[in-house]
Amino acid sequence: MRNFLAILDIGGSGIKLSCRSQDGKVSFTERENLLPIYVNRSATQCPDKVFKLILQVLRKGGEKLASNDQIEKIFISTLRQGFTLIRDKKELTPLIYNSDSTGSSAREEISAYGMDKIYKETGHWYAPQLTLPKLLHLKREDSRLFEGDVSLAFFHDWVIWKLTGHKTSEASLLASGQLWSLKNADIHYELIDYFGFSRSLVGPLKFFGINVDCINSKIVKDIGIPWRNCQVMVGGGDSHFLHYGASAQKSEAFVVSAGSSTPISVLKEDTGGLLDAQPWISPTFQRKHYFVEGNLGYPGFYFNWLTEIYGGKEIKASTFNSSLVNRIPVVLASCQAWSQESWERRPPFAIVDLLSTHSSSDIALGLIIDCAIGIKNQVNALDHLKQREVIITGGGANATLARLLATLANRQVSINYSREVALDAVVILEGHHLPREFETFEPEDDQILTNLLEFEALHEESYSSALDLKELIESVR
Repeated sequence: MRNFLAILDIGGSGIKLSCRSQDGKVSFTERENLLPIYVNRSATQCPDKVFKLILQVLRKGGEKLASNDQIEKIFISTLRQGFTLIRDKKELTPLIYNSDSTGSSAREEISAYGMDKIYKETGHWYAPQLTLPKLLHLKREDSRLFEGDVSLAFFHDWVIWKLTGHKTSEASLLASGQLWSLKNADIHYELIDYFGFSRSLVGPLKFFGINVDCINSKIVKDIGIPWRNCQVMVGGGDSHFLHYGASAQKSEAFVVSAGSSTPISVLKEDTGGLLDAQPWISPTFQRKHYFVEGNLGYPGFYFNWLTEIYGGKEIKASTFNSSLVNRIPVVLASCQAWSQESWERRPPFAIVDLLSTHSSSDIALGLIIDCAIGIKNQVNALDHLKQREVIITGGGANATLARLLATLANRQVSINYSREVALDAVVILEGHHLPREFETFEPEDDQILTNLLEFEALHEESYSSALDLKELIESVR
């Protein structure tokens, strides 16, 4: 008999189950793709359809095991601002995804409360994708949704409710939804009161690693015997799992998750000196730490776009050398600082001075340098002494980005090549050993640095000009 640990991840593009035996000798994954339905600003999906796919993934995972094998624990990882409302035994709304921006209609209400005030209290500045603005939008559209015994369920909480029947509100998700008090380290009840919601909308509060219950016996009959005694564990937001798994117990390191978007995270023991830089701040899986993060935006999305433009062929960046400055275009794709003002003012994606002689590889290199500059700027804003290592993970992690970043930032940069970073986090947090899968890069020579700094100056000039042009266009609308 073998015991397994599992993590179920609900993301913006699908559902993934990852399992590993506790001796580390056997691992496997199952995945089903599913995108939200986009209509104007909304991004939603039918709860029944999503849960049917979840059961399908769990069933396929169980079928890979022998009848005497046991999945001992399953942790839940989900996108962070997505949610539904539940009452009794049914969902009142579709599953509303992170990418839903209907919260844009609540900007004036948040502004009336105070933009600076809400950031200092919750650690999150206003963005239309956050949960609180979307709740305000729903309340304005149909206040009856909030009558009676209604509960807010983030995707994570919804999955646990569907599997066990128990309601939960996980702390890191409440924070990312702008419903957490940093000062009180608790649900921000005063904020809930201010906006006219019932305090019973959230709770009971749960933290990472708590055993909620075993999977409901009726569901076990559907998904198979290996799940019969599986404990459903409180997990949390997907970026938290990625950080713990990628850093592999290097608690001081920055983690850059290079995917379609590019979150940048670090663990801090206090919030001193952070509020001026305006990162997002949340409680995390280890109660003594804060999860501090920025984000470049969507450079990975634009890289995928570039690949599609050139017929889906794999594009490798040009080699950077002494002719770098005069040879490639400046690409603007990354947000260069993480604050409300910087995010809202960021220029649209642009390729500056693109010539017919530029190849797809030249554009790719320009895009990667843009990422490296953005990462350097955001990391330096949170670590002025430049002492912390940077670890890159995700599908966009590559040696070119690591070498460029190490040189520009004058830091040690590593790539974690594990393809199961979230599962690695579970193994690490459960106290098990994991072999290292890092490749480490040091800064290049002074000539390369000089060329990169010249290119960075061109990039900064282009970024500033694009900001001015955007403001001019918006002023005459």
